[in-house]
Amino acid sequence: DDMSSQHVDLLLDALFSGGLSEPLIRALNVIAKALPSRRPLVRARLLDALTAVIGEDGEPYRPPGWIRPVLRPKTEEVLPPPIYVAPEHEPMILLSLDALANFSVEGICLLPLVRDCVSRYLECPSSGAIRAAAVETCARLLL
Repeated sequence: DDMSSQHVDLLLDALFSGGLSEPLIRALNVIAKALPSRRPLVRARLLDALTAVIGEDGEPYRPPGWIRPVLRPKTEEVLPPPIYVAPEHEPMILLSLDALANFSVEGICLLPLVRDCVSRYLECPSSGAIRAAAVETCARLLL
């Protein structure tokens, strides 16, 4: 397992260099199941890739306790504007939402990710498919 772990660590950069894809997500599932010791690293790298696609600022996901360097008004809640997704970006957004909903990420608090990233797609006026995927993702992550 130790030798395999070293190889996995070296290969993760190569795997992610091709960008987010269905084969990458399948490979990460296999790695995470076969090498439980590398599961936290695989999850962290996948969450970084997913939030690069669906996140507001493209920054990697940070767990609760990390203070986001964005000042928000304390007196009133400012809702972000609706997200318009260009047709050429829709497949990648759908893939990201589906992976987030279905990849095993137990042990990681995802409430801020749901609130700050995924929920923004619930009212996406440009795509019913994205709205539906956002609903499913929120439901799976919150239940």
